[in-house]
Amino acid sequence: MITIVCDITKKAIPNAQRDVNYVTVLDKTLSMSAAEEFEKKVRKKMQGYKQYSFSNYKKVYRDILNQMCK
Repeated sequence: MITIVCDITKKAIPNAQRDVNYVTVLDKTLSMSAAEEFEKKVRKKMQGYKQYSFSNYKKVYRDILNQMCK
């Protein structure tokens, strides 16, 4: 049996099923609660930009994910 661990909370995810109680983002595994918090932070950061740019979004997305997974 394989144990799936959230890269943000560092806790094991019981009865792990992808897209049910965990998701993978880039190369990280996130529990659903951690993924919601991650999306909130990305949304809040992107609201600070006056003009949307996909390249900015990708950079913010990657930077916040790496920051939260330290």
